[in-house]
Amino acid sequence: MQRGGVYPRAVRLVLLLSVLCGCAPRAVNANGDGAPSPDARSDAAIDSPSMPERPREDTDRDGLCDDTERAFGSDPTRVDTDGDGLSDHFEFTAYTSPVRASDPPPDSVLQWSERPESYVERVVTFVYRGNGGAVYPAFLDTPAGVDGLDPSRLGMSIEALSATPPSNVSRIEAGLFASVLGSTRLALRVVGTYAATRTLGCRRAYLVYPGAHAEGVGTIFARRLVVDVHADERAASDAGSVTDAGQGPWAFRVDGLCVPPPGACR
Repeated sequence: MQRGGVYPRAVRLVLLLSVLCGCAPRAVNANGDGAPSPDARSDAAIDSPSMPERPREDTDRDGLCDDTERAFGSDPTRVDTDGDGLSDHFEFTAYTSPVRASDPPPDSVLQWSERPESYVERVVTFVYRGNGGAVYPAFLDTPAGVDGLDPSRLGMSIEALSATPPSNVSRIEAGLFASVLGSTRLALRVVGTYAATRTLGCRRAYLVYPGAHAEGVGTIFARRLVVDVHADERAASDAGSVTDAGQGPWAFRVDGLCVPPPGACR
């Protein structure tokens, strides 16, 4: 208790110790409830502002944010930095170089167009040491393209073609190599006929993975190919969305290339 304006010695000692140890009594507001005053809360808000995050910019509208392109090595002002016909967005997705036109290598790219008569064929080979079981050609992972189209709907097929030496295989049908025994080079034929349900009028690419499964073993081979679909010039146009039966935009045309519809960039 305070007497004559002077604290008793014990009280003064407690206050001094509180200050020295950093545990001085908390200041109270005018209400005496110990809660921070409105002014104190305002000062705290000013010291630690919570500002909304600025939207990320995509200068060339290719679906890749400018800061992503700078980190990736591509030009934020060009949809196709290396001019190989594959958008920077596709190359980012495919883990290929956006600044080297030789990546992906030409022998891994299938060139075709949107026209119904378009046809492409590629033979891929691999060596397998068989134990007498069958080997089945098959497409493996096929991620959807920029337009949401499953590459399997491009009209692609894969079939068993030949074996070297032939005596290591009992027979070859379109869908299998039967009784593969010993070290054998197997050849697969990949065929594509343009059978897509949409003509977009802009150039785009898809990833396909022809491969093979062995009986009792699982996947024994996979090869990645890029399907580079050239636009039908009759359907091409300037930048704009591509729609299908009122279902909304599947892709967006920029500089003749298909890119994702406008929205949040990556």
